[in-house]
Amino acid sequence: MQTKIPSNKYNDQQLLYTIESWVKRYIDRNYAITAIKGDAGSRKYFRIFANNNYIVMYDPDEIQFTKYIAYNIAFAKSGIIVPKVMQYSLKHGFLLQEDFGENLLAQTINKYNMSISYKACINNLLKMQQSNPIIKLEEYENNLLIQEMQLANTWYFAKHHNNNLNQNETVIFDNATNFLCEVINSQPQVLVHRDYHSRNIFCLEHGVAVIDFQDAISGAATYDLASLLRDYYSILPQQTLDELIKYYYQQASEKNIISCSFSSFNRWFYCSSVQRHLKVLGIFCRLNYRDNKPHYLQYLPTVLKYLQHAATVIPETKDIIEIISSLELENAKT
Repeated sequence: MQTKIPSNKYNDQQLLYTIESWVKRYIDRNYAITAIKGDAGSRKYFRIFANNNYIVMYDPDEIQFTKYIAYNIAFAKSGIIVPKVMQYSLKHGFLLQEDFGENLLAQTINKYNMSISYKACINNLLKMQQSNPIIKLEEYENNLLIQEMQLANTWYFAKHHNNNLNQNETVIFDNATNFLCEVINSQPQVLVHRDYHSRNIFCLEHGVAVIDFQDAISGAATYDLASLLRDYYSILPQQTLDELIKYYYQQASEKNIISCSFSSFNRWFYCSSVQRHLKVLGIFCRLNYRDNKPHYLQYLPTVLKYLQHAATVIPETKDIIEIISSLELENAKT
């Protein structure tokens, strides 16, 4: 039976000391080690400076850690570029892997290479969606989709705005989430990375690489595209966004991943976007109030802007987005 390693297994000083002791078993030359910025989860990362640089990942969650290793092996066998794992210790939650350097999409895109970089990421996404990772993926079924959107109810409405939805607003919320689930589940089901955005994608000379794939699942064809193109950290101009949506549609149609009109596909895309935005409203607020990571609140205006735009494309979501907008307007006045 898998267990969760307590997140306080090590304090920061103990963690660094234990990692150094562990790394010495596998790197017998001089090296330096430094902590690097992690993600929204409980994982921590360290860079090993040696002749070849490495990354040490510390993950206190044994289930997630085990999934990361299994998916890493399966994805690599399917031709998806992921960090090569050198060593790992399930006991400690340590993993020594290849370092892709400072080549994150978020750090390398500019107005000159934006279109070509994102098209390369879309091509890689299509490759992932056509791959056979030889591993059984869980399904992105209704309960999970609704559970994710309910995070907005708990952490955004109730906690962030101190505003529990009234009976009428709850009906509006439930109608919107049920509608979104219906549209999302009607789409072709493919491998979904689930966090395919500019901070988890590397643009390397030999291709596009991905990290943070341990939550991969089987779900809607447009989910990862929405993660990529409606990214909260790297905002695309509307013209570029429209161009890239059409690019995916054309390529996915040619590869028989999807078979529908562009107008239907566009609705799919924005429905998947809204589902993700509602989830992220809750997650960013939870990171602030529960996990003491307030810097994620700076991205709320982007999430809200995306939701307001989506309401112009998906009128079925207009009422719930109006509730969100009115709360923000009220908050701005106080």
